Amino acid sequence: MRLSELLPDVKITYIMISKDNHSELRLYNTSRGDMPENLQEVIVESVKRDIETAHRYGGMKNIEFVYGDEVLVDFSGYPVVFAHGHQYSRKDDILNEVEHQHNQFVAAYIGGHWHRYSIKYRDVKNGKQQCLIHLPSVVGDTDYSDSLHVSSLPGFCEVVIDSTLGTINAKAIIL
Repeated sequence: MRLSELLPDVKITYIMISKDNHSELRLYNTSRGDMPENLQEVIVESVKRDIETAHRYGGMKNIEFVYGDEVLVDFSGYPVVFAHGHQYSRKDDILNEVEHQHNQFVAAYIGGHWHRYSIKYRDVKNGKQQCLIHLPSVVGDTDYSDSLHVSSLPGFCEVVIDSTLGTINAKAIIL
């Protein structure tokens, strides 16, 4: 939230995904989907409340908070879907699945879940270079990810969208 103070003249869109396959609260011997409790939803509600309170008292006016199981944001005509990614396949046609889900053209998909950074440029469609960005895991290589052959160094991504050119670029920042 300090970014709001450092860049008071910049509109900031803070995006959080409220559903993933990691944050279910489970009792012993229960499986995924057995219980509705989700820790990520608790975190989202806490952030939402903090931003709403700041707005009420005149703070963080340049921050818009957007959240959901999956979020579609239009950046000046460049529609981007953010998702954890567990609901989609591992194939390169995720954009087709995402467009079907949202019933509209999507220029880019940014998701996690696979624990390995990659950026794949797809076809030019509607004057936009479509792409898939899979974010690296912030925890990096684990026994679990290694067993799935999806391990990577820990990190996050810097993503730059140029809506006038219809392009998107990303680079991994290794922690």
